[in-house]
Amino acid sequence: MKGVLALAVVVAVAVPVFAADHAADEAAIVKVFQQFSDAWAAGDAHARASVWSADASLINPYGVKAKGRAAIEKVFEQEDATFAKGTTHTFSDFSFRFLTPSYAEVDATGEIVGIKGADGATMPPLHIHVFGIVKKTGGTWMIHDARPYVIATPQGQPPAAK
Repeated sequence: MKGVLALAVVVAVAVPVFAADHAADEAAIVKVFQQFSDAWAAGDAHARASVWSADASLINPYGVKAKGRAAIEKVFEQEDATFAKGTTHTFSDFSFRFLTPSYAEVDATGEIVGIKGADGATMPPLHIHVFGIVKKTGGTWMIHDARPYVIATPQGQPPAAK
């Protein structure tokens, strides 16, 4: 009986601490995505890449693949010279699943505003979904893998309600 009581006390103390740790980690991860957004708006490919781990991977919505921070930065340079120039990219509707204390899955909604069409006119905002893995190294969360994608409308059907 004493053993059960001791276990109950440990669980009662540990569960709120574990949840608090997740809340702090979630806030830190959202901050990483905000840093990415700020660098995007500034057109700073190097700053965008700086929030990625050295061995990260990316497949952007256009199917461009990159492995490693240096290769990811080159993709960002290409994006900044083309469709991303003069645009903003924001994230919302985050959800998290902590796999270990150092790895978490992240789902978020992204919105890119200000993309110009071939005629120079501003296009409607591009809505994307981002699935990623973030990694905590030395107390710092970084993007480890990301698969942003555009959610397609099935042919012959109206767009899904938001």
